Amino acid sequence: MPVLYHASDSQNRSSIESSGLQPNPGRLGTYVYATFTEGQAQKIAEHFHKRTGLPHDVWKFEVPDSEVRKVEEHPAWAGMGSFKEVCVDAVASDQVSRVNGVRPSVGTLWFRDCLKCRKEVLVPWHRVHCDECQGVRHSRGPGGLRFR
Repeated sequence: MPVLYHASDSQNRSSIESSGLQPNPGRLGTYVYATFTEGQAQKIAEHFHKRTGLPHDVWKFEVPDSEVRKVEEHPAWAGMGSFKEVCVDAVASDQVSRVNGVRPSVGTLWFRDCLKCRKEVLVPWHRVHCDECQGVRHSRGPGGLRFR
């Protein structure tokens, strides 16, 4: 089961949280378009943020191999060389989780959800804390924030 990442306008957040990821027309047909790496999805989110000025989120999900409809080489784009683009059908809301985002008010600094209370916390530094967790410190590591 591949782990995939999808960049989306933050205005879609409540819809994604309630209805999941829905297919949209693209260069390969009507699918949910994803990447194999979080870094590639972050680059795509940054690209759209620079074009639109709107905040963007990166979402993570897993699908069975049988639900991957296409894997194609995407030409160089969004500040990246060519990369693998993955096409899947709709992804249910209970299968997706938001892993980070970019906001226009702070440029391209990234936010992640606190693993304890799910509040967005700024992660440009090694350690951050979330006021809603009464100062519990989290350290950023592979895969996101971890508790100490």
